[in-house]
Amino acid sequence: MYDRKAWLSLMATCDKERISSLWQDSQINVDFGLIRDAEVGAVMVKARQGSTGDAFHFSEMSLTRCSVRLASGEIGHGYHQGRSKQAAKIVALCDALAQTEAYSEIEKKIFNPLNEARQKRRETLRKKAAATKVDFFTLVRGEDK
Repeated sequence: MYDRKAWLSLMATCDKERISSLWQDSQINVDFGLIRDAEVGAVMVKARQGSTGDAFHFSEMSLTRCSVRLASGEIGHGYHQGRSKQAAKIVALCDALAQTEAYSEIEKKIFNPLNEARQKRRETLRKKAAATKVDFFTLVRGEDK
């Protein structure tokens, strides 16, 4: 079970083609209205040196956002990194639907496949990083005789 923060994070960073194909394959039809049509903007990305230092402004990245209201009244907000207006709208619809009794269907058809893809990406990166790991050791030179 995902909480709202987790499912929004998962969808915000997923591949736009993947979420579009999952949405299309799910064949979920929903009556909704736009509160805020999808729009592209930029956000500042912060970083930390060595993951422990002071935060600094690293760069900007494109971000697309959208807000929808279902006919039943639930409001969904969608943020997706990149410039895909369709992906942001799908994220907003999934966010709104996940707040209804349709949660289990959204979890099964959207969240779980996206989470599996994210885990595979992380495992691939972990293996790639492990392959470059250098073990430093000290050789005994025989000077302590």
